[in-house]
Amino acid sequence: SDGAIMWVRGYVSMIQNPANGEIEAVANAINITERKKNELIIQTLTEKKFDYIVVIELGTGMIEFRNKRPDIMVGDVEQRDSYDKWQKYMLDNFVAPEEKEYYRAGTALEKIREELEANDNYSFSFRHIKFGRTTRRQLQYSWLDRQRGEVIAVRTDTTAAFRMEQEQMRRL
Repeated sequence: SDGAIMWVRGYVSMIQNPANGEIEAVANAINITERKKNELIIQTLTEKKFDYIVVIELGTGMIEFRNKRPDIMVGDVEQRDSYDKWQKYMLDNFVAPEEKEYYRAGTALEKIREELEANDNYSFSFRHIKFGRTTRRQLQYSWLDRQRGEVIAVRTDTTAAFRMEQEQMRRL
């Protein structure tokens, strides 16, 4: 063909032919190139633009990491966990003491639902402290499936943009 790489997933089934009793193999292959390409796009975006991508189930209060940067050590990809537990972990480990109530209120499931019902998108910024270093992070929430109450959230590092904005305000 044109030399392009194709991803293929194959299956082999062994069955006994009822007419003669012989074991026969049936093989099939499925081209999964587009699916693999989509996975690579998401992985690249996550590594370059996002800290992580999660799905939040508002009704059940569960969170599931769909992708994350390699240096994010908490939260197993494709494993559901309690959103409240995740929120508490963030509060206990990465949120500045003077911003804890602000973070708790801004990331509450009820607040997320309220904002999404009104606007379809919701952004929330906060100071993030890790290893004594303070950065700015932004959480962006959007409906993934409104009827099922599923929200997709991404977290990005907005430190550089925040610093530029602060410098412009200082100059004015």
